Amino acid sequence: LDKLIEERKFKLLDLVAPTETLAKDIITFIAHEIREFNAKLLVLDSLTTLLLNTPELAKARSLVDVLRKIKPPGVTVIATANVFYGTRRIGTGVEEVIADTIILLKRFIHKGELRTKLYVLKMRGSAHSRRAHELVFTNTGVKVIPLMPA
Repeated sequence: LDKLIEERKFKLLDLVAPTETLAKDIITFIAHEIREFNAKLLVLDSLTTLLLNTPELAKARSLVDVLRKIKPPGVTVIATANVFYGTRRIGTGVEEVIADTIILLKRFIHKGELRTKLYVLKMRGSAHSRRAHELVFTNTGVKVIPLMPA
C-alpha cells in the first residue's frame, strides 16, 4: 500500500461521519481531491454514512445530486451502502435512484459455513443475470459462481 501511495496510484481519505452541515463540505473536499489527484476511481465506503446524519430525505437527495455533479467525466464511483437489519431498503433509499448498477451481497450459511451470495439488482442499459451467484474469495482473487444451473 505504501508503494502505491508513494507512486501516486492510491490515496486514502479517512473522513469522519459528517454532521448535516459538514456533509456538503466533505463532498466539496472529495471533489477537490478527485481533481487534484487526477483520480479515475473513487470508492466511497460508505455512502450511507455520508448521508445518515442528513435528517430529511430531500436533503439527502440534494447531497447525492451534488455528488453526481462534482464527479468529473471519466471517473468511476463505487459506493457501498448498508441494508439495515429488519429493513429491505438499501441505505437511505436515495442510492437506488442514482446508481447505474446495484450489486447486493447477502450472507448465508451452507453446511455450517458462512458464505456470500451476490445478486445484480440493477445494471442500467444492460441485460444482466438475475440469478444468485456465490462470491468466493481465494488466494488468487475473487470468483463469482452461479448457484443454480441455467
